[in-house]
Amino acid sequence: MVSNEVYLLPLKDDGSPDVSGGYIYLTPKGTEPIIVRFAIEGTSSICREGSLWVNIPEKGAEFQRDQFREFKLEPDFNRTIEISIPIHSAGAFAFYTTYKALPDLDNTNTATIETTKSPVKDLANHGLPTTLDSVDDLVKVMAGVKTEVIAKLRLWEYYVIEIERDADAVVEAWAANKISFPEGGFGGSGFGGLEAIKNASVADQATFLREKGMLNTDRLGERYRRMVNPKVGAALLTALFGRFEGDKSNSADRAEARSRLVNILDEVNLPYYKEYDVDVAEILDQLFNRTKYVRLDDNGPKLGPIDEKNPLIETYFTRLPKNSTTSKHNQEDLALVNNGWIWAANALVDNAGPKSRAYLRREAWSTGEVSRLVHRHGGRPIGSFEVDEVSGADQKTPNGKTNGSTSGREIIRTIRYTPVHALFMDCTHDNEVPAQKRDARDTLPNAALVAMCSSAIGSVMGYDEIYPKLVEIVHETRLYTSASSEKEVKIGAGEGGIGGIKKLLNQIHSIMGKDGYAETYIHHEDQYITVHRVHPESRKGYFLIAHTAFPGYGNGNGGFKPVHLGGTKASHLGSWMLEVDTSDEAKKEALGDKKYLRGLPSKVSNLPGVRMEYKDGETTISVRDKFPPGSIALFETWIPAAEHATGLDNFVTSGAKAAFSELDLIDLNFVLYRCEPEERDSSEGKDGVYDIPGHGKLVYAGLQGWWSVLKNIIKDNNLGHPMCNHLREGQWALDYIIGRLERISSKSGYERVQKPAMWLKERFDAIRKMPSFLLPRYFGLVIRTAYRAAWERSLSLMNKNVREGQWFLQDLAMIIRRLCQMGLDLLKEKVPRRFLPYDDTYFDSDDARAYSKTSILEDIIQESLQRHASGMSFREANAGPNLDMQMSSEGFNIDIKVDWSTGLIFGGNQNNCGTWMDKMGESERAKSKGVPGTPRDGAAIEITGLLYSTLRWVAELHEKGKYKYAGVSTSDPSMQVITFSDWANKIKENFERCYYVPLDSKDDAKYDVNTSIVNRRGIYKDLYKSGKEYEDYQLRANFPIAMTVAPELFDDTHALNALFLADKVLRGPTGMATLDPADLNYRPYYINSEDSDDFATSKGRNYHQGPEWLWPTGFFLRALLKFDLKRRKTPAAKTEAFQQITRRLAGCKEAIVSSDWAGLTELTNKDGSYCADSVYCIL
Repeated sequence: MVSNEVYLLPLKDDGSPDVSGGYIYLTPKGTEPIIVRFAIEGTSSICREGSLWVNIPEKGAEFQRDQFREFKLEPDFNRTIEISIPIHSAGAFAFYTTYKALPDLDNTNTATIETTKSPVKDLANHGLPTTLDSVDDLVKVMAGVKTEVIAKLRLWEYYVIEIERDADAVVEAWAANKISFPEGGFGGSGFGGLEAIKNASVADQATFLREKGMLNTDRLGERYRRMVNPKVGAALLTALFGRFEGDKSNSADRAEARSRLVNILDEVNLPYYKEYDVDVAEILDQLFNRTKYVRLDDNGPKLGPIDEKNPLIETYFTRLPKNSTTSKHNQEDLALVNNGWIWAANALVDNAGPKSRAYLRREAWSTGEVSRLVHRHGGRPIGSFEVDEVSGADQKTPNGKTNGSTSGREIIRTIRYTPVHALFMDCTHDNEVPAQKRDARDTLPNAALVAMCSSAIGSVMGYDEIYPKLVEIVHETRLYTSASSEKEVKIGAGEGGIGGIKKLLNQIHSIMGKDGYAETYIHHEDQYITVHRVHPESRKGYFLIAHTAFPGYGNGNGGFKPVHLGGTKASHLGSWMLEVDTSDEAKKEALGDKKYLRGLPSKVSNLPGVRMEYKDGETTISVRDKFPPGSIALFETWIPAAEHATGLDNFVTSGAKAAFSELDLIDLNFVLYRCEPEERDSSEGKDGVYDIPGHGKLVYAGLQGWWSVLKNIIKDNNLGHPMCNHLREGQWALDYIIGRLERISSKSGYERVQKPAMWLKERFDAIRKMPSFLLPRYFGLVIRTAYRAAWERSLSLMNKNVREGQWFLQDLAMIIRRLCQMGLDLLKEKVPRRFLPYDDTYFDSDDARAYSKTSILEDIIQESLQRHASGMSFREANAGPNLDMQMSSEGFNIDIKVDWSTGLIFGGNQNNCGTWMDKMGESERAKSKGVPGTPRDGAAIEITGLLYSTLRWVAELHEKGKYKYAGVSTSDPSMQVITFSDWANKIKENFERCYYVPLDSKDDAKYDVNTSIVNRRGIYKDLYKSGKEYEDYQLRANFPIAMTVAPELFDDTHALNALFLADKVLRGPTGMATLDPADLNYRPYYINSEDSDDFATSKGRNYHQGPEWLWPTGFFLRALLKFDLKRRKTPAAKTEAFQQITRRLAGCKEAIVSSDWAGLTELTNKDGSYCADSVYCIL
């Protein structure tokens, strides 16, 4: 029999546990074997020739730590792979994954790291002493280390740039006109713009490069890792010498520019050499001090001769030998860092991580040949979990499914990290005892408070005996004494310390730890601290009142206010007070004993000073007058209502599926969502989203708004969250949720909401009777159950791909509306016309002609195509400030025409925003009012792609007899009529010539390219023949839209290279940059409220000049997949293409899970950073 408990462990794309923290401890509810179920997305990178390895033994097999079983991972793009493994015995188990790493799309290789050996043992050959008898001997050795080791290692190469390499790269970029001006241009480095940098000193020019033109400065790595960005360096040369016009021109030649650059690069290196000098000085200092301690100091180990056993300095690494096992690994993987510690280091900082130099500078003290396993992304992840006291029998089958039966339905528990508990001591050998630090009477309440903590606890000899002073264990020669050592310790009051009460406290601590009393409530009020630890299911608990003792407290009861335990009964286990003789005479006598360590005279007495009263389902506890500092009271508690908690749990989590089964998507939109404006609109302004004191307004009025907050409360077990406090204070949230659904269910069209409203009312009525401190738990149960029911009902209304798809697809489906189900029949649907067909006459909406005519959708599509083919020229109705208060008068003039030599549609003007990039300049201060940020007039590439797609579609429908029109008439006298097929062919024949910018300038003649304007090659123009020619050549994220809807227009090789470039240059964590970072107009931070003198950014004019927009990401990924699949022939290669797309969805996956909106943000600033002016959109 296998337990019905299933512990779900999801793995990330790199195989590491998708659990915050690094330690997992499972505590099964019963004694049967449990199941650990690994969940791996079928699209994950680790499914690429991957395997999951676990050392959990099969039933009856002996556990061997290094014996792992293999489970093959096969890619599956429609589901999550689940591997279920029973655990039959207690133990500490591990797993890892192996897989073939997913290559970069451009197949860039990285250099391997060469290992070096330091000749630290070869002292005699250099005439250096091998036995250190004095500091002079050590000084000689250190001089040898400096010249024979440090110098020959050439460590400076890890700090500085390689001047020859970087000079060549910069000059080549300058000559090829590959220039990138950094954000902010030449300003911000202590000087101004172009002229200032031109006339600046060599040192200042070097400063500019160090601050704005360096790559790989995040950490030390391979030799010469740091390097100058060639394009930024080329920008500096352009500022100094102008653009390179060719070797035979009058511009500066390469040699002259290179000579000047080398001088600047020498200056760039200067602080890097100083950085190296500082680290080397620290290395030598650490080596000297450590060697002096272990060889010469009187308090050191005095290791003796320097030999193989005891080298000059401890090794930092264990180097595994080459054998049949290790030969499977890379050479660098065989050097394992040893454990160590750093004096006064921050324990929360990874001192072995890539950004730490602790090991390089010899700041870490190695503790020997004990290697630690450090998980790194993309390597062989190490996970572990511990299970205590599990027994039973079941058999594991090779495919991971269990062949035993479970008792009832599975209880799925998602594995959460377990904080590694500190060893919490009431006192350690380094601490002053309470008699020194505070008041000797505090020994008892301090020990009691520690015992109530949910962690491992400890103490030190002498604490319970109330020693008057810290024992100096290094120099102490007296013997310990304790009443507890001479006879059995009996629970209760007595003399000679607190041992009798400490035993009871320790027993209760053990009970609470083993049985899982996981909820802890702590309250501090003046001299008192109360602690209540409760079991989360049985609701049994222990309650402590501790009256602390600090100097000056006196002997009164401290004015303790009565405690009210709602819905709770209590049993008084006892009250005690500690009295200690702390007179000078008593201290002198205890400290004066030359043979034994003794405690101060003390006595623990029983106290009758506690009152308990149970009335109206509530226990009130108060203390009498005699409850002095140093006193504690201990109670056992339980909740009568919780005796039937199992039945209540079953009730509140049942029946939801049936209650939500009749809702349609419109109903579910109301039940789950509705932001503030939507809720105000549907309630006629009466209601908005719920506002939680101390937290703020929920993002949605519906269940998603509550669940977005609750899921993190449940995940972190955060009972102190403002929502929990609010629920304990009253039941307003319950009233809001029910009232909202009841009101909407009374409206026509929403009658189906009555059942969910009734279901929630019945569950909330049941939990209203529970004590207030239990309300957060049961409220969470009800909301989670209702939310899942609504979610599952929504999925059931969608197609099979969504219903049976992966979670990310389902999450996306939940934020879009259902597509029209009518298909081509929609073409025959009648639509009322606001204006008359083929008539430009304007009239108001209340005119009799408005909506007097109808047209079927087929005719409307034809009219649209015909009007574009004929061309349009008009001024927008009601042109002026009432229509658009920002636009200039010229912007209202609209001209649209077709160039029948290419088939491309041209439109817009430089004073209007003709596409989705529609930000108009608004700042009078910056003089940008009426000047569009992105006019995009001419033939925008995505419009060309959409036009071609439309033409191809209607042409195909016409051929099948499902669209009655064959083409359109034109404005070209030589071609009065053109079929849709011919129009599409014209676009296809001219597209590459008009839009493609070749990689090699030698090919420019084959395309319509102005070589002198090209800023980046291998791209598709954003526009064709716009009002400002340079705007044509800007790299933006619009070309993948055309690729997605009209892939036939593109040359496969050109398309793939352009997509690779966009992948590197434009793609952010979630969105696509709206402009090439190398463009001079690139401004990636959108702040709409800014009103400055900056023409480019004031009033958010840079809305589409660099910020990263989400919606183009989908088109980019679809285009990348489409063209990547074209070049791949084998099933494995095609699988890799899908995995490449999955990897690029990681940011969106993270965002949709972590967002309270359960959606994806409209846009972000640079590198996915937060944009306050963005919206979370329900797409």
